[in-house]
Amino acid sequence: MIFAGGTPEAAATYEKNVERLTEYLGIQPWKGISELTQSIEKMRNAVLTESEEPARLYYTDTGRKTTTREPTEDDGTPLVPVVADALYAVLLQAYLSKHKSWEAKDAQYSENRSRAYNLFLQHCPEPIKTEVKQAEQWKAVSGSHDAIGLLKILRDLAHGKKERKQSTMVKVKADLTLYATLQTDKQTLEDYARVFNAQIDVINANGGQAGYNAEIFNEHLQRTLKDKSIDAVGWREMNNSDRKPLVTKATEAACDEYLASLFLLNSDPARYSGLEQELANDYVKNAHDDDAKHKIYPRKRIAMKRVMQDHKGGKAPTGKTTTATDGGVAFQENGRETCAGGEKRNKPKRAKCRACGNTHPNGDDHTKCRRSTQERKDEVTAEIAREEAAKANPPRVPAGERPTRRQGTAQTNVQEQEQVRSSVPLSSTEPQTHDRSSVSR
Repeated sequence: MIFAGGTPEAAATYEKNVERLTEYLGIQPWKGISELTQSIEKMRNAVLTESEEPARLYYTDTGRKTTTREPTEDDGTPLVPVVADALYAVLLQAYLSKHKSWEAKDAQYSENRSRAYNLFLQHCPEPIKTEVKQAEQWKAVSGSHDAIGLLKILRDLAHGKKERKQSTMVKVKADLTLYATLQTDKQTLEDYARVFNAQIDVINANGGQAGYNAEIFNEHLQRTLKDKSIDAVGWREMNNSDRKPLVTKATEAACDEYLASLFLLNSDPARYSGLEQELANDYVKNAHDDDAKHKIYPRKRIAMKRVMQDHKGGKAPTGKTTTATDGGVAFQENGRETCAGGEKRNKPKRAKCRACGNTHPNGDDHTKCRRSTQERKDEVTAEIAREEAAKANPPRVPAGERPTRRQGTAQTNVQEQEQVRSSVPLSSTEPQTHDRSSVSR
């Protein structure tokens, strides 16, 4: 159980490691450990506020409107206290008790935080430790043994977040990796969700916006404005500070809806293609009802995951089914799909893919693999090109090393036998004729 960085798997591993290590800390018999584990879950250090000592005040005038901390006047005349001596003694005793408790809790929290700091650092391999020590906040984190500060550095490393600005290509690759995050046949829904959500965190941590779609955003923004009774004129008259929370809410809702559908689309088809087909059919049935059709697909990832957990079906039926497409309706007949134009298209062939090593539809064509990056596809394409070139131009063997060619025809065998006989001297009594019975037929 070690921390890693730079990949979606590392981000998922980070979440799992923090969860397990926090559980381990929670069962330790250390005083005040629950305060630390709750802080780790919130990723925010606890603020232990020290109680304020009660002030001893005295009236400076006979009307008792102004007060001072001085017990006497300049000439030594004692002033009347605001609080009676007996009551102030009770307040002071309560303060001393709270202060003592605060000191104990603060010491316990600091000690437990240092223990957790060393525990988390112990699960970092040397390459990760080197990266951690290069972070800007490392000096402050290591000086106070701030366990939560260390976790924040490890989280940034796991998500591939760099303190320097990243190139556009890095951001594009992060988006591509999200679309290539597919659930394997041996992966549980929980593990798949952890990796999928980790890749979303990687994109968002590096300044991206995973799942953003302008059309879906506009739909959510219009719905938000309608709920708040804000028309076009009111929207134009709003300043940026008032618009920002509405835009943020619409953006988050739109991205979550998009990612919820992507989560189902990238799931294992052997288990969830039936659910995908059912939702598509329901959407077609309610295509003319704007209110109903928008309620077919769950709009949140957590809701989509819950539906997938409760789903009891499996693969989509191979008989005639109706699914919605961008061009209208597509029908499937006996495993073949009829597109909107009427032409038929064969089902993708399942084969072992050279790019990812798994068996999936279109596995015989590695360029269509959704599990592999474009870089890996290019490598496989180059390998295939080299293999075909080697077959077309086999290496030449030197003349002295060429094996004797043997042909299987009867005429060739006769010629070989005649050459052997001609090289052997005949005796004077032996007839110089060929025995045709020795010719292989």
